[in-house]
Amino acid sequence: MSFFQAFSPSKPSKTIDQNNLLALIRDRVFQLILIIFTFLAISVAVAVTIIVLQSGQLVNIPIAWSLVFFIGVITFFRNFPYRIRVFGFSAILFVAATYLLLSTGFSTHGLLLMMGFVIIVTLFNGVTDGIISGVIALASIFLAGGLITTGTFSLPPVLPATNPGFEWLIGGLSFLGLSSIAIGTITVTFNALQHTVKNQDSLISSLADEKNNMTSMLSKQSNELEVFNHHIDLHTEVNRLFTEQKGTAQFLSDVVNLIEKAYSLYHVGVYLKGENGDSVILQAATGETGRVLAEQKFHLKIAKNSIIGYVALNNEPRYAPNVEDDSSYYQNPMLPYTRCELSIPISYQNRVLGILDLQADHENAFSSSDIRSFQLLGNLIGALVSSRMMADRLEKVQQDVDQSGKSNIRQSWRNHLQTTRRIYGFQFKDQKLTTDTVPDEHSQSAVENENLIRQTDTLENGSRQTILALPIKLRGQVIGVLDMHFNGASIPQDLMQLLDATSNRLALALENARLLEELKMRAERERLVGDISARVRSSTAVQDILGAAAVELGRSLGVSEVVVQLRSTEE
Repeated sequence: MSFFQAFSPSKPSKTIDQNNLLALIRDRVFQLILIIFTFLAISVAVAVTIIVLQSGQLVNIPIAWSLVFFIGVITFFRNFPYRIRVFGFSAILFVAATYLLLSTGFSTHGLLLMMGFVIIVTLFNGVTDGIISGVIALASIFLAGGLITTGTFSLPPVLPATNPGFEWLIGGLSFLGLSSIAIGTITVTFNALQHTVKNQDSLISSLADEKNNMTSMLSKQSNELEVFNHHIDLHTEVNRLFTEQKGTAQFLSDVVNLIEKAYSLYHVGVYLKGENGDSVILQAATGETGRVLAEQKFHLKIAKNSIIGYVALNNEPRYAPNVEDDSSYYQNPMLPYTRCELSIPISYQNRVLGILDLQADHENAFSSSDIRSFQLLGNLIGALVSSRMMADRLEKVQQDVDQSGKSNIRQSWRNHLQTTRRIYGFQFKDQKLTTDTVPDEHSQSAVENENLIRQTDTLENGSRQTILALPIKLRGQVIGVLDMHFNGASIPQDLMQLLDATSNRLALALENARLLEELKMRAERERLVGDISARVRSSTAVQDILGAAAVELGRSLGVSEVVVQLRSTEE
C-alpha cells in the first residue's frame, strides 16, 4: 500500500492479525488518536516557538519540536510492532505530564496528560497494563507533589507564568487531546459495532437464505429418495414375479399391471421382437383395450414412424412430454387419451429384445429420475425375459431329447420283440411260475396312462385285496408292467418305496439284457454274412456265384424260396 494509505486509520497495519476484530478496532482508534495528537503537538510547538522567541527562552523550542518528531514517527511508521508504538506514545504522554507536574505543580495540564497516559495504555494494551499504568501515574503524582511541597525538587516552567494566554492554550489543547481520545474511541468503536451489526444482519439473512435453500434441497432430495425407493420396490416386485416360475406371457402381463397400478398410468404395454426381426409385437398390455390389442397381435414396424419403432431401431429411450409435439408419435385410435409417452428399450447385452411403453393421460408425467429408473427396469426385464426364453428353449430341447429318447427306446423294444418273435409275460401264482400270460385291465391301464394303478377290491369270502399295477419305466418310457395282488386294504409305505426301486432296477436290467442280445444277434449276423461271403467268393464263374448265393441265403436264413437273378438293363 502507498504511504498515505498506510497513514489512514481505515487501513489496518500489517503487524495486526487481520482476523482479530478487536485488534483491528484498537489499531484504527489508536491511529486516529495519533493523527489528532500530531496536529496538536504541531500547534503547541508553533505556539511555543512564537512565545519563546519573544521571551528569549530558546531551550524550549527543541523540546517542543522533539515531541512533534517522536509523535510523528509513531504516527507515520506503522510497520513498527503495535505494542511498541503504544508504549512509545504512552511514554511521551507520561514524560510530558510528569514534566508539567514538576514545573507547574498540581495543575490541570499535567493531570489531563497523566489521565491520557492511563487511558491510552488501558484502551490499547488491555486492562492489566491499564491498572499498572494507573498505579504508576498515581505514584508519579504523589511523588511530584511531595518533591514540590517540601521544596526538594522542581523544574522551571516551560514558559513564564506571566503569559496567561499560553496557559489557556495549553489547557485547551490538553482538553482537546483527552477529548479526542474519548471521541475517537467511541466513534470508531460505534462504527465498528454498527458495521458488525450490519454484517451480522447480512449473515443472518444469508443464513436464512441458505436455510431456505437447504430446506428446499432437502425436500427435493426427500422427494427424489421417495421416488427412488418407489422404483426399488417396483424392481423388487418384478423380481418376485419372475421367481413364481410363470410363463413369459403371464409374467409380462403381471409386470404391466404392476407398473400401471404403481404409477397410475393410462396404458402400459410390452412389445417383443417378432421372428423376422422387422417389427415388434404387443405381448401384454393393461386394461381391456390392451387385452384386445394383445390378442390381435398388434405390431409396429421397427422404423422412425412411431416412438416405439424409433426406440427399437436405436436402442435408446424416447420421451414425449406432449405427444402432439413429437413428430414420431403414432396415434392409436384405441388409445385416444394419451398425452404423454415414454418408451424404454428392453435389452440384454446391448441387444434389443422388445419395448416397454408407458402412456399417461396428462403431460409431463415422467421426471428425469423416472426415466433413469425405467431404463434400469427395462434392462432388468430384458435380462429376466432373456433368461426365461433361454429356459423355455432349454426345456423344449430337453423335452425333444426326452421324447426322442422315449421314441428310440420304444422303437428299440418294438424291433427287439419283433425280431425275437416273442411276447414276454410271466406270472407267479400259488408258488408256480407260468409264462405267456395275458395282461389284465389294470396292467393295460397302467401302460396306457404311464402311471401307477392302485385298486382295493372285496372278494367273495369278504376279505380285502389290493391290486397294484406299477409301470416299468426306462428313462420315462414304459416298457412293461408289474401287476401285484396284496392281501389287505393297504400297502406299507416302505414296501411301496421298495417296489419303486425294484421297478427302476428291473428296467435297467432289462435294457442291459436287450442290448446284450442285440449285440449277440449282430455278431451272429456278421458271422453269417462273413460265411456267406466266403462261400460266394470261393466260386469264380458267374453262375456258380449266383447259385452259391441262393443256396447259402436259403440255408442260413431258413427261408423256403430264394431267387437270385441278373437282368439286362434294356428290359
